[in-house]
Amino acid sequence: MLYVRSIVSDGLQLTPDSLQAALARIVGSVAALATNPYDEWLQDVQGVQDAARGHVMAKSLTPDPFPFVPEVDYLDAPAPTNGHEHSPSPPTQTIDPKLLRLPSPPAPSKPEARSIVREYIASADWLSADAEEPNVGDPGVPPCASLLADDGSPIFRCLIDQIKQQGVTKYKCADCKHIIDRIDRALEHQRSKLHYKPFSCPAGW
Repeated sequence: MLYVRSIVSDGLQLTPDSLQAALARIVGSVAALATNPYDEWLQDVQGVQDAARGHVMAKSLTPDPFPFVPEVDYLDAPAPTNGHEHSPSPPTQTIDPKLLRLPSPPAPSKPEARSIVREYIASADWLSADAEEPNVGDPGVPPCASLLADDGSPIFRCLIDQIKQQGVTKYKCADCKHIIDRIDRALEHQRSKLHYKPFSCPAGW
């Protein structure tokens, strides 16, 4: 059969002589195949294997038009960013608020505070006008007056010291050291030294 295919493919004209020769070749090939068919089969198998190897090699050198792409669960995938979102912010340096506060000036001593209060009283308008004196903590009164007397006390209370004599509370003038047993009289003592009369009767009374 192989020889018949080869004769036809070569374009030979079949004549009685050529036909007889072709039949003789076919008979010879059949006899050879009958005596050793394995060789012919082995050649066909090797040809198939060679063709398969060539196909595999060509496929490995040819880019796959449909490469394997792993499946991705787009519901759980992170949202794409533009390079600015979710980017870590630079570390910020915190400043202790205590460092931003200006240091408070040192509180004056008791003699210094008393000197400030005296100057305030001597130059006050209410003193020259015999108007009612302010209290400690009122607007315009030096804050250091709170070191000498409680807020709400008359400003002259800053010039009086409270002492104890034989278990009895008494009041001493910080200037002349005069001791009085009542606070209202101690305050009047301070007013009289400055000729301050806020509670005097109107003229004609």
